[in-house]
Amino acid sequence: MDKYLRDYDTLLARTTKLSEDLDHQETANKKLVLNINNLEKEMKLKHIEIGRLNTEKGLLERKVGFISI
Repeated sequence: MDKYLRDYDTLLARTTKLSEDLDHQETANKKLVLNINNLEKEMKLKHIEIGRLNTEKGLLERKVGFISI
């Protein structure tokens, strides 16, 4: 009976530790997902800005080309 109780206590302790580790990992994963989403939004905005700057650059190059002709 004593061995059974020791084994049960050991199993309970391991289960509790695993549950705590799982909770911690879920919290960490949620933070990482939020961070990834924010970085993806920032990249989309940068991509839009790059497109706008390329368009503006093309317009200015054409203006300079017309002026120098």
